[in-house]
Amino acid sequence: MPKTTKTHFELFKKECLYWHERLGLQRWDLIIAHEELDSLISQLRYNAIAHRATVVLNITWVDVDRAETLNDELIISSAIHEISHLLEAEMSSLSRERYVGEDELYRAEEVVVNILVREFMKLRKGN
Repeated sequence: MPKTTKTHFELFKKECLYWHERLGLQRWDLIIAHEELDSLISQLRYNAIAHRATVVLNITWVDVDRAETLNDELIISSAIHEISHLLEAEMSSLSRERYVGEDELYRAEEVVVNILVREFMKLRKGN
């Protein structure tokens, strides 16, 4: 299987940081790593209470269906995919709590919705 390079990782990191800022996720401390993962292209690990997250690009490109086409677009797509998980991480974490209140879940959902509205409005205006 092909390996992701330092150049791939720098692109992944740049893209993660771009979307971290663009989506207003600065309340999350973000670490971006390049390490071996089992059967994943990339991964998000997080602690929603502490607002700490690690985004990882696998050193080994495990997407067998697209192994021959390992390119910048796939690296960027993987970064966006993981930051999208971060966007909904707090809501996801709360939804798994046994005693979460409806108000807590609603507030977490509103954070995501407001970010999406802001970004969709920018896209609509051509920004």
